[in-house]
Amino acid sequence: MRPTTRIMLLVTTALLASLVVAEVAYAWLGLSSYRLEVDLAFGTTTETTVQVSNLTDEPKFVQSSVCGVRVTPTGDLLWLGPNGEDPEGGIYRYGSVGPLVKIEPTNVVIPAESSAEFTIQIVAPEEYVDGAPAGRVGALQFTASPVSEDAQGSLLFRSSFRVVTFLLLQFTEYQHREAQLRETHIQQQGRGRLRFSALLENTGNVHLSPWGQIFIHDPVTEQTVAEVYLSEGILLPGCQRTYSADWEYPQELSGTYEAAFHFTYEGEQETELVKRTIFEMSQGQLRDEVTNPG
Repeated sequence: MRPTTRIMLLVTTALLASLVVAEVAYAWLGLSSYRLEVDLAFGTTTETTVQVSNLTDEPKFVQSSVCGVRVTPTGDLLWLGPNGEDPEGGIYRYGSVGPLVKIEPTNVVIPAESSAEFTIQIVAPEEYVDGAPAGRVGALQFTASPVSEDAQGSLLFRSSFRVVTFLLLQFTEYQHREAQLRETHIQQQGRGRLRFSALLENTGNVHLSPWGQIFIHDPVTEQTVAEVYLSEGILLPGCQRTYSADWEYPQELSGTYEAAFHFTYEGEQETELVKRTIFEMSQGQLRDEVTNPG
């Protein structure tokens, strides 16, 4: 079972922190929620709200919009158009949130040290289309600009800043949760450190939030030498993503060891993926690695 003391993050921790902390620090906006997770049945509608607070002593002109989200295999976050389109012309159906999500108001001036409430309406498709994703991933963007008046009383807008609420939609029917553990690798990262990485592929139709750890065993003594946790992050349908972990070991480590990669994700029942790798160390340096079949 997954440790209860660990927090499941749907976006890479460092990435989310940089997006939220850096942008809030500059824009001085506060959000009542940085992530909305919504489960709804096909053909139904739901509403929720997000409160945006102006934490400064001057008014802010705030515009709201909806966009899709794409996560690359390395965990980088890219914004898509509301219909899931990227700048290079690709279409990512799981990022097509625009037809389902409406936000009001689209723009508002928030006075100094005040708040405004935005209403988000989410309308699920009437029925499931075979092969379509059973959920969507996107973001609600709130772009703030300082405002002032010129001599004629017209509003002037200066540089703008953005904060986001991540939106994860999940349709309650027709979900197929499945992932495959494709590859594992071990790399030397300077003396005294190894980097373990695993490539996961989402072969289902709804986003997953897998969590994993590596058990490093000494086959001779049958002892567990170390347990390390792999990075976390959302895995989108039809996509691959690399999860990694660093292990700092005794610098003169020698011998043959087994690294057992364990990934778990939730569905109708908890599913675990396992792949084992044998690696050899000599005087603190990685010499060889062999992945066991299966």
